[in-house]
Amino acid sequence: MTIAEQLKNEGWLEGKIEGKVEGLIEGIELAIMLKYPSPVIQHRLLNSIREINNIKQLQKIRKIILNSKDESDLVSFLND
Repeated sequence: MTIAEQLKNEGWLEGKIEGKVEGLIEGIELAIMLKYPSPVIQHRLLNSIREINNIKQLQKIRKIILNSKDESDLVSFLND
């Protein structure tokens, strides 16, 4: 494989990861808006989450939101 091909593949992989992160964040934003009705809580949570670019962390956040009754579990996770 040439250097150009390697760079092309790396760029493709980075783009795929960025797309996955963006998709997860968009889904999390929607889930937060639907599950936690307080605009103050939404704003605080979303500001913290938008800074995360780790797919595994974002997947964990999505799971916490789906399984929580209120925002306390998510706040606890984000403060760790």
